[in-house]
Amino acid sequence: PCMSRLSSNELVRHVLHRAIAMYVKIVSNESDERGGDRAQDGLIRLNDKGKPSTAAITLASCVVNPSSSSFRISGTSPLDRISSTIKKIVTYSNPESRAADAIVVSLFSLVNELA
Repeated sequence: PCMSRLSSNELVRHVLHRAIAMYVKIVSNESDERGGDRAQDGLIRLNDKGKPSTAAITLASCVVNPSSSSFRISGTSPLDRISSTIKKIVTYSNPESRAADAIVVSLFSLVNELA
């Protein structure tokens, strides 16, 4: 269902990955302020059984279905913007949440499904 929504809605593809990154950054900043555990709050994470979170799978869907050039901003491509988003997510995620691993596993699984 998520893939069909992403593939059919240009605005969702344009905004969703940014919203995920903003949420991760906000949670990280709040956690730092209160001295909490960011791994527990991790939106993008890989669990102990190697299963990525729904948000990680959704982010992978954004990578596979980037927004078209109709939303070009100052010459940057949609994949450049998604790459920037992924860097922000990995930067602000607690290493214990294994955000980078969750993204890679999600991308691999999604591409396998599409192949």
